[in-house]
Amino acid sequence: MANFYANPYDTSASGFYFDDNDEMERKYAASRAEEFEIDLMDGSPAEVSLWQMIGPLGMPDMETWFDRLEDLDEHEMAALGFLVGDLNVPLETALETYDEPIMRTGSAEDAVAEFVDDIGGPGNITNPEYYFDFASFGRDLRMDDHPFHGDSYEDMGLTDEEGDKLREQYERMSDEELAEDRLDGMGGVKELGKQTLENYFDYAKLARDMGYNSELAEFRFAGTNYVVMNAAGLG
Repeated sequence: MANFYANPYDTSASGFYFDDNDEMERKYAASRAEEFEIDLMDGSPAEVSLWQMIGPLGMPDMETWFDRLEDLDEHEMAALGFLVGDLNVPLETALETYDEPIMRTGSAEDAVAEFVDDIGGPGNITNPEYYFDFASFGRDLRMDDHPFHGDSYEDMGLTDEEGDKLREQYERMSDEELAEDRLDGMGGVKELGKQTLENYFDYAKLARDMGYNSELAEFRFAGTNYVVMNAAGLG
């Protein structure tokens, strides 16, 4: 339970501590001061974070704190704090909509990876080729699937001249060009198996783009990093 101090603006009056609404009202009635600044003196990490994100609250708002905020769990407090503190949603509105943010904990990259997995994998996003690491894929192709590693030109049905020309062309290609050439022949990135596509998918790049487009937002709450996956639709 959080503990508060009512600090009077009238320096000749005394302040008082309280930790519930009844105590606050009783001590306020006995005080000579009319206006107070409310300071959070002690509380759980979640209560401290929430106070910092939505506060400071004045005395008229403390009933809301005790009646509606104090019993929220940490995830709910985090969502409420994000709406009020980051999106400037009025507290009363946020109290009705704090279940709307879709939040995950951890890094933005990990959150995006979970989101992509939830929708069935990278093949189900609109433009998976934009986030595909062609250079890494081509590098691995060159190491693991080099067409000239084993078979002779004769085995490949090529003359020496044709083989030398093809080898030279192959070795002039960059890793990215090699990957693009191979994937074009397959019909595109979406024709790869789910696991292969996931192995070469750049989740960090997708997370950055979602952040630039305000689809995704990150914030800290009670020492935990939260990622809001539907930030663009809130507020």
